[in-house]
Amino acid sequence: MNASTALTFLTFFYALKLIEPAIVGAVEIGIGPVLAVIITFAMTGQKPSVQRIAVCAGVLAGCGVLALAAVKGSGFASIGENAWLGLLASVAASIGAVLITMASKALLNRGWKFESVLAHRFYLIIPISFVMTLGSGLPAIEWSVYLVAALLAVTVIGVLAPLYLLQIGIGRCDALL
Repeated sequence: MNASTALTFLTFFYALKLIEPAIVGAVEIGIGPVLAVIITFAMTGQKPSVQRIAVCAGVLAGCGVLALAAVKGSGFASIGENAWLGLLASVAASIGAVLITMASKALLNRGWKFESVLAHRFYLIIPISFVMTLGSGLPAIEWSVYLVAALLAVTVIGVLAPLYLLQIGIGRCDALL
C-alpha cells in the first residue's frame, strides 16, 4: 500500500506540473474504474457484470469528453513531450489509486480500523518526498508560527479528513465502485 500511495501522489503532482489539472483529473478518474475491473479480472478471474462494464464505459466516456475539452483549450499539442509525460504520469497515478483502494479494502476486510489503514499509508512517500526536495535547488523556507499553523490546517482539513472519509467509503462499498 505504501508503494501505491507513493506512486499515486508523486505521479499525480508530477502530472500537474506538466499538463492542465482538468486533463490530469479526467484521465485519472476516467480510467480508474476500467483499471479496477481489469486488475480484478487478472487477479481473481471474476468477470465483470454487464452493468459494471456499462458504468465503466460511461465514466470513461464522460471523462474523455472532459479531457478533450481541456486539451483543446490548453494548447496540448504545443506542449510537446511534456504533454505525453503528463498523460503517462496521470495513468500511473490512476493505477496507484486503484491499487490503494484494493489494498485498503483487503486490510479493512481483515479487521483493520479505518484509522489504522490511514496511519500506515505514508511510510514510503515521506522519505521519497524529502529526498526529492533536497535536490530541488529551491531556497530554504523561513519557518514561522503562522506557516506552521497554516500547514497544520491544510494537513488536517485538506489531507487527513478527506483521506479518512475515503477510507470509510472504501470500507462501506465494493472496492470496484
